[in-house]
Amino acid sequence: MVEINSYDKFTIGLDYGTLSARAVLVNTANGEVVAEAVKEYRHGVIKDKIGNRQLPAHWALQSADDYLEALYTIIPEIIEKSSVTKERVIGIGIDFTSCTMLPASKNGKALHQIEKFKDHPHAYVKLWKHHAAQSYAEKINETGNSRNEEFIKAYNRQISSEWLFPKILQIFKEDPEIYAKTDCFIEAGDWLVWQLSGNLKRSICHSGYKAMWQGKYPSKEYFRSLDKEFGNVVEEKLPGEMIHLGQSVGNISSRMAEKLGLSYKTVIASSVIDAHAAVPAVNATREGTMVAVIGTSTCHLVVSEKLNYLQGVNGVVKDGIIEGLYAYECGQAAVGDMFDWFIRNQVSKHYFEAAAEMNMGIHDYLSERASSLNPGGRGILALDWWNGSRIDNRPDLSGVLYGFDLDTKAEEIYRALIEASGFGTKLIIEKFERGGMPIKEFYACGGISKKNQLLVQIYADILDFPIKVSYLEHASAVGAAMYAAVAAGMKEGGYDTIQDAAEAMADRHVHTVYPHKERTKMYQQLYELYREAREENLNSKVLQKLQDMKNDARV
Repeated sequence: MVEINSYDKFTIGLDYGTLSARAVLVNTANGEVVAEAVKEYRHGVIKDKIGNRQLPAHWALQSADDYLEALYTIIPEIIEKSSVTKERVIGIGIDFTSCTMLPASKNGKALHQIEKFKDHPHAYVKLWKHHAAQSYAEKINETGNSRNEEFIKAYNRQISSEWLFPKILQIFKEDPEIYAKTDCFIEAGDWLVWQLSGNLKRSICHSGYKAMWQGKYPSKEYFRSLDKEFGNVVEEKLPGEMIHLGQSVGNISSRMAEKLGLSYKTVIASSVIDAHAAVPAVNATREGTMVAVIGTSTCHLVVSEKLNYLQGVNGVVKDGIIEGLYAYECGQAAVGDMFDWFIRNQVSKHYFEAAAEMNMGIHDYLSERASSLNPGGRGILALDWWNGSRIDNRPDLSGVLYGFDLDTKAEEIYRALIEASGFGTKLIIEKFERGGMPIKEFYACGGISKKNQLLVQIYADILDFPIKVSYLEHASAVGAAMYAAVAAGMKEGGYDTIQDAAEAMADRHVHTVYPHKERTKMYQQLYELYREAREENLNSKVLQKLQDMKNDARV
């Protein structure tokens, strides 16, 4: 158990991911994590059936009951582990995957929690990677661009199928009953804040990046142009005041305080997107700093005083991470997912047996074998499109491998996939620099950057840039705890600004990985080939026809 002083104050950071939720109890004086707990979701990701109803292709649902079950499990667990008295817990912050949204009634119940609607797929939570709203996203984009709507400029003129309004429009078109019975469409992070506090508020972070909020929603006329009956969607279906990150939503409700074993004075902070919470956690609050949160996918984040509409940037939002600054979000849709796909489906049994004999995990074993190869192995190149391309806002794109033959080994393809993700990151940095926003520092956090040293070294070699690696186990959860400290305020043992919280609480155990200059030169040649291959395949008729065949097979 970590030693703590009797006068220390603490905040809780809740990190709701794709498959599980975790809680950390953090000392506000120094950012030390004194207890942590994890709870996997009982139902995980629901992709096959709701009741007797078979789900179509590209659906990804969750149960709000799982979120509450996790909450009721992990908060009491960290309090018990730490022996911290409830009066010393001054705030709770929440980060959540986004856009993960649900339809709710006016009393805060998710519609699928109502018996009448438990067999309606559209009554459930739509997870961030629910991609079945693609046709509705295309309608939103086509209409927004044809009308030259101002809001769409902030999103590289492309709204993703993962976002709020495509999912709402899908419900409106496909299940009018659920749409009519919904009093509130809401991000799951904001919904959980509502459950904890009893107050319905909306985070400017979630809404800015995923709900087309740029100081206001798009106009009623715009929504009416999508469908004449859809014009009042904001007024009728999106109640709740918009609030900043680090702002208090109110104290925990008496019911929740009793259930969780917390003081009724505990403050609840506005929710934040999971990746975005990592920025203060590593104290990357300065202009010219990029944070890459590397996991199943990667999110690249930059804050700046400048507003600049950059190609390849998924969104830019004023106050999106730090109040007073513009925050830019880019990303790669498949990184860890891509490596896992390869290992699960393409790596032969003898590799697993060899790894077991050496008492190594399969990722470590492949990384060790791949580390002895030169850049590109024996002439292998990949395009990192296994889950589409966020850089191009093209979820229809597919992965491509070049150069393999009958002698190609698993470690060569594994390395090529890592290199492809590094090339994608380099492309993102170039887009910032061409837009007059040079990147001077690069931080990497998330499970993969901590566990896979080969990946971090390859990234440093490709970028020709030192990479600062955070070893925080749960960076996003710690960031959420920082926002809770700001919501509680200095008088209660917290902070007045997120910059002040970051200075005191951010990770100080950062390891810097430097590039190998001789490999950087080799990677520059490979990167030029990567760029050529991208351009050739972006409008490939072959890839489009294969995608059509894939979609036909899934229906």
